[in-house]
Amino acid sequence: MNRYGLLRNRCSQHVPTLCIVVLFFVLFTSCHKSGPTEPQPGPDTTSHEFIWDRPALLGEGAGGLSDVTIVNDTLAYAAGGAYKLDSTGILDPKAYNLFKWDGKTWSLNRLQFYSICGQSNMSPFLTTSVISFGPSDTWFAAGNQIVRWNGNSQSAPVCLPTTYGLIKMWAASSNLIYAVGGGGTILRYDGNTWQSLYSGTTLDIRDIWGALDPVTGKWQVLAVASGNSPAEGKKILAIDGTTVAALPDSGLSWILRGIYFVVRQAYYVAGDGLAHRRDFDNTPWNVYPPGTVASYQDGGVRGNGVNDVFVVGSFMECVHYNGSTWHNYKDQISFANGALVSICVKGNLVIAVGLIGQQGVAVVGRRRTD
Repeated sequence: MNRYGLLRNRCSQHVPTLCIVVLFFVLFTSCHKSGPTEPQPGPDTTSHEFIWDRPALLGEGAGGLSDVTIVNDTLAYAAGGAYKLDSTGILDPKAYNLFKWDGKTWSLNRLQFYSICGQSNMSPFLTTSVISFGPSDTWFAAGNQIVRWNGNSQSAPVCLPTTYGLIKMWAASSNLIYAVGGGGTILRYDGNTWQSLYSGTTLDIRDIWGALDPVTGKWQVLAVASGNSPAEGKKILAIDGTTVAALPDSGLSWILRGIYFVVRQAYYVAGDGLAHRRDFDNTPWNVYPPGTVASYQDGGVRGNGVNDVFVVGSFMECVHYNGSTWHNYKDQISFANGALVSICVKGNLVIAVGLIGQQGVAVVGRRRTD
């Protein structure tokens, strides 16, 4: 365990117990000497004015949320694990692992996965990632398995060609999905089969994002990988179809947790501080000094474009770039003793998830349009 208290563990379906995979960052970022160079501003700025709901605490203990996807303005799903007290006041050992937001409140449900792939026993394993293609087609990952949720019931689990647990998924469509996880795992789905790709690393791959290149018309897909100590190192990986290559990572800390970009305009990597660049060349990444954007470790970064970017991290910190300036919502989001580890942005709606103590937490923000 390193000094930052990294809590992402590798999950294997050969272990029939729940594997809690949540990040909880608790220390200030270390100092970086490279100064900030602002990313190229977008064609216009967006509003910093958001109304934030009171953070929703989900479950009574030993849980946390690790990922979230927004389907529309009144539907979102989160992945993770939560336990509730039974009628005797004792935590029910069966976890809830599907979290649904209906535009107002969160509800908890259970998805069943094979206790061991190839056997028939089922358990509600903790889910680690979620993507959605609409109200009737949402995909959840747990360990090395995937299930699909149609809004009312689940499909049979699909066992994937890896023994490591998945951490994140990204999809261009239901016919092009990438999943990344422990031990350098990268999987590609083409609409029919899952294929394991050679990543060239054994580091845990923490996040993945893709965007369309307007020049080539191809998807640019990037992922970040890092270990549990500086000696293990880090990687920025580019995935082109079934080929994986390492990209320049000079200037980055060994702690990499999230990535988001708009092709040829702005690239962000979150971890021990926030790093950015406008395109890939041989120059080092630019890193904002502590307190310039965020004051603590960053867990996730997502956006609608170059002028609408959000970063979340330790102590429930959430900051927004509007194309010109950064704004910190520390005065609007309460519950300082927690961590936001993942965020999803869609239009004027933002949802971030993580944990406070031993409870999952979800925070919903809506941009003011009046």
